[in-house]
Amino acid sequence: MKPQHTRTRGAHAALLSGLWEGRPLGQTLLSLVLTAGAIPLLMEALTLVMDRSYTFHVNANTEVLTLTTEALSGTGWYLEKAYARLESPLQAAVVDSADDDTGTFFELPADLAPLAWEPFTGYVEVGPQARVRLTRQGSGPLSIHITEARGDAESRTSALPAAVLRPLSEEEGHSTRDIELRVTLDEHPLNGTLQGLGTVGDVLSPPTVPVSPPLLRNGDVSVVGRRLGSELLYTVMNMPLRLGDEVRVLTRRLALDDPDQERLQEATAPFTCTFSVAGATSGATGIDLACHASGRSLAISRFGARTGSLEPRPWDVLANEPSMQAILPLALTALFALIQRLLDGVYTRLSGQAGKLLRRLGWKSDGDRSNQRLLRRRTLHCHARRRWFAKTPSRAPRKEGR
Repeated sequence: MKPQHTRTRGAHAALLSGLWEGRPLGQTLLSLVLTAGAIPLLMEALTLVMDRSYTFHVNANTEVLTLTTEALSGTGWYLEKAYARLESPLQAAVVDSADDDTGTFFELPADLAPLAWEPFTGYVEVGPQARVRLTRQGSGPLSIHITEARGDAESRTSALPAAVLRPLSEEEGHSTRDIELRVTLDEHPLNGTLQGLGTVGDVLSPPTVPVSPPLLRNGDVSVVGRRLGSELLYTVMNMPLRLGDEVRVLTRRLALDDPDQERLQEATAPFTCTFSVAGATSGATGIDLACHASGRSLAISRFGARTGSLEPRPWDVLANEPSMQAILPLALTALFALIQRLLDGVYTRLSGQAGKLLRRLGWKSDGDRSNQRLLRRRTLHCHARRRWFAKTPSRAPRKEGR
């Protein structure tokens, strides 16, 4: 008695049976090994497809922050109970060269020496192409040094002033190219923003002045990316910062085994920072800041060590990107199916050649020849049966009485 309905094969059944049914175990294992070996190549290909910039968020407590403004960004702060001191151009040049370990200190004449400290309460506006250095050690006063960024003579003469001071007691402001401010904080904190090219922290080096050098205390870096095909954000990786680190974000990948300072400066991405300096009565120390910059990698410099690079790798993206977690299994399944199809025509010959080689080496007995022939006939029979089912259309159910 024939059944009323013939067996039909749906899409899922056809896919599963097409991958597993009728194939010897050795072919399936070989396909799995080849698929596993292709995973790193597949990950690199997906990474190249998703090659994009990441946002690096730096949260740190540091004693020093050095940035050089690029354009007129409108950065300004209100300072209360501060002291200001204008420096002469010669004195500023000597101090800058001393920071580069190439300067020599000497006593300046009275007309070229820096002016005396004067009390100041009012607003400070930072101009373009200005080098701003914030330092605060422990719970002491905050030092703000604003100087004109060093460049060629033409740019220095035509540039806008590095800073403009607007005291509350006067209507007009005072422009300057080099000024140092010292702010004493008691109860209320000093909060502000700063944007420009530079670094968070400073590499510890032998002191050239009789002052302990400032450094980064602690912090962490989190790398944030955007999901594939959407504007949603996700965290790629996190990394803690150590005492004395110097952090900068790079717009392109560089070989940092022997970094060139000029190339490193050209590839530096601008930071956008929000800082807060708490009063001495709160017990807080240093400068608390949150900075972010868009780039490809993070360069971390440490005393006595090579400049290291932090860059998201394919496995980091896979472990945290939901879109990649959905795409990768589908890609691996398609690759496994392709390898299975390619091995259908060559696996029998490969197994036969491998058997002959083993017999020549004495690793396979003659009694295994019958098993090999039986396995080959069974494989051919399964292939023929699968082709017959693929060509035979599904039959309609028969009516009763026929």
